[in-house]
Amino acid sequence: MEPDTGPLSAALQERFRDRIAGIFIEREPDFHVVVRLTGDRDAGTLQYQLGEDRVRVEVLTGASHTVDQLVAALDDRQMITRVLPDGYGGYVDERTGYVVLTVLPGTELAGGSEASLSAALGVPIRIIEGEPATIGPAPQQREER
Repeated sequence: MEPDTGPLSAALQERFRDRIAGIFIEREPDFHVVVRLTGDRDAGTLQYQLGEDRVRVEVLTGASHTVDQLVAALDDRQMITRVLPDGYGGYVDERTGYVVLTVLPGTELAGGSEASLSAALGVPIRIIEGEPATIGPAPQQREER
């Protein structure tokens, strides 16, 4: 069973508040938390005690944008729609530092869409194809035919 990392995440967000570029869990080669930061200070390994569990935190520096900057870019729907009118979703990938935007499979993209959006929004952009999620009854709620 993995430790509850919620309190650890909150502590890391408080400690590095204006520099957080991402916080995520890795399970290989062992369970540990990775924190990505802007700037070049504080790289290394930290140890945190969570109840009976000791958790290693790997601090990586050199990220070009904070999570807040990436979220602000993702929230600029007007600019995104101007360049990517058929886009339907997106998210911030805290592992890579990209804003990932989603289009339907087979969507024709104008050449340079990623570069155009990246330049306009000021953050790295990746465009992927994917089916939108649909809401329907849970499998156990469906009537057998």
